[in-house]
Amino acid sequence: MLKRFIFLLLICSCFAFGSTLEEIKQSKVIKIGVRLNLPPFSNQNEHGEFEGFEISLAKAIGASILGKNGEIQLVGLNAKDRIPYLQNGTVDLILANFSKTEERAKSVDFATPYLSNTQGILTKKSENIRSISQLAGKKILFIKGTTTDDYLKANAAKLGITPVECQSVNKCFQSLQKGEADGYMHTSILIAFLQLLDDNIEMGIQNIGSIEFICPGVKKGNEALLEAVNASIYNLSKSNFFKDAYNNTFEPFYKGTVERKYLLLDDLYRLMFN
Repeated sequence: MLKRFIFLLLICSCFAFGSTLEEIKQSKVIKIGVRLNLPPFSNQNEHGEFEGFEISLAKAIGASILGKNGEIQLVGLNAKDRIPYLQNGTVDLILANFSKTEERAKSVDFATPYLSNTQGILTKKSENIRSISQLAGKKILFIKGTTTDDYLKANAAKLGITPVECQSVNKCFQSLQKGEADGYMHTSILIAFLQLLDDNIEMGIQNIGSIEFICPGVKKGNEALLEAVNASIYNLSKSNFFKDAYNNTFEPFYKGTVERKYLLLDDLYRLMFN
């Protein structure tokens, strides 16, 4: 009876921890969580295949860890799924527009960042919103589980903002267009391109709050996998992967609405090589 109990305990412990680097290499499979319908980071084309900046990064990191004969399984998820999927072992690694925060770092070990970002807000041009003080009394759309959610929880009351939850980038944008809210707040990198879709919409405020760093994430305590991901990012940076991936994904997508210097961490990459 005691032996059976110990066996079951070991099985449960392994499941709770998720795949270690050794287990990933033995199975030759790595499961990487990526965002659903979030271009240019990740999106599924007409054939159901994922493509985008973070997809290229996921495949490159997976290949770096497993070699040419490994299998990289891309698992689509939404913002609210990122930490639960790591904790329950659905994925081994998150590459899903995942900004590092103190709260998230309690459950997740973050690797070296690969992009930086800030919060921005879309509003109607006719409102001429240029400062955050002008948002007082306004209804502002946000997506649950994002850093915008965190920001509004901490600041909405003192700013006089009424947060209004919506389910996706597209639905938030449509609600703004219909006049169901006064603004849509999200990270600037995600909403900048929406200005190109409607001449009546603009991002009058591009830098709300502090700078955020977008990083890969692994389950807390999975140190060997974390080190492997960091080594992959180092080597990819050295080979100009990020510049090339930016030119192939972000540049044609944003069409000049987002400056490269606000996204790529060139100074960090240079520091890593010295």
